[in-house]
Amino acid sequence: KACGLVTSCCPGSAAAKKSAVPVVTLHGTLDRLVCTVCHAAEPFASDALSQFQQGQSPPCVRCAAIAAERLAAGKRPIRSGSLRPDIVLYNEPHPQGDAIAEFVGADVCRRPDLLLVMGTSLKVSGLKRLVKDLARTVKATPGGLVIFLNKTAAPRSEWRHIFDYEL
Repeated sequence: KACGLVTSCCPGSAAAKKSAVPVVTLHGTLDRLVCTVCHAAEPFASDALSQFQQGQSPPCVRCAAIAAERLAAGKRPIRSGSLRPDIVLYNEPHPQGDAIAEFVGADVCRRPDLLLVMGTSLKVSGLKRLVKDLARTVKATPGGLVIFLNKTAAPRSEWRHIFDYEL
């Protein structure tokens, strides 16, 4: 009955049935690039890495194709996007926000007795609220434990009563 911040699909939940993604990464992923205009996603390729290292962003192939079609048809040009890593930046809505809410709701309904918080600095307000809400649910379950695993320690003043163990 464990509940985790990288939230796994709950069998039988509406989110699990709709999504082929078994894990939702809360901060995004470096495995994909996403267009800044059309939001098309593609795998992160080595040629894109070399462009980033030179201080440039690769152009979006989909936007470029649409722009070329419009130009060939004699229509006005449109803006073409560039690619960036598919990570969630501060104050940006999460592209899988609805799925995250469903997964968390399904996890809470199952009354988890373990919450593992891993790989986060706990500085983003939405994530902090999520951890605190889930921790409250876990601690309400008899024997419930909240464990923090990270390279850096959590700020003691804010989290000392939330985490049972910190590694």
